Amino acid sequence: MGKILDEADGQEIRAHGESEPTTIAGRAVVALAEHLVQAKIGFVRCWFPWKYFEPLPVSESSLDLLLDRSYSKWPIDDLVITLTSRGIDVVPVVACGYQRMLPQGLEPDHNRGLYLKRASIHARLLVRHYRDRIRCWQIENEPNWWAEHEAGGMAIRTRMGARA
Repeated sequence: MGKILDEADGQEIRAHGESEPTTIAGRAVVALAEHLVQAKIGFVRCWFPWKYFEPLPVSESSLDLLLDRSYSKWPIDDLVITLTSRGIDVVPVVACGYQRMLPQGLEPDHNRGLYLKRASIHARLLVRHYRDRIRCWQIENEPNWWAEHEAGGMAIRTRMGARA
């Protein structure tokens, strides 16, 4: 990523008729998109870490309200808009059960029903927001591999409730 950032100077960005991004992350996304276009990459599969969309705990009683009003911030917009505007499809992994990606306080192995309800709402919100830009989705990452992860000693928690 360092090389990409180094090459993302304002002159390169302005050459494409865009305003210069004001953040390092914005410059990195533009430079990444340019490299992908040059390499003729047609799609990128990436995680949409759930915790970025729900940084604060959401109570069970407010889940239906969340579905009605949606998220207040969309932290992946710059990535999605920049890539898709250059013809690169985004294939996001949503509702991933790895502990490092979960919202604060969500414990899939303690209340599977609540986890599934929240995952459903999260996925619906994402699809509703990105429906004009994203055509293909992957929900959960390798949910049937929990035994192999545990056997391999990986410190993860999946929606199946396995812990290593």
